[in-house]
Amino acid sequence: MAILAACSDQEDITKPPDTPEKLYSDARQLIDEENYKGAVGAFEEVERQHPYSQWAAHAQIMAAYA
Repeated sequence: MAILAACSDQEDITKPPDTPEKLYSDARQLIDEENYKGAVGAFEEVERQHPYSQWAAHAQIMAAYA
């Protein structure tokens, strides 16, 4: 009988998800750094994680801008 064990980092399990405000702020920082491709991905992450928040609508607009 074989036993499988997975290694995991406990910090990943216990870390709460980022707020939509934090994700949006991080994405805006990427625009300020002129990392437009990264900003698009970051704004899409806001939409993915918090699709019904007011930040999702803002993120859609900013992703198009970036």
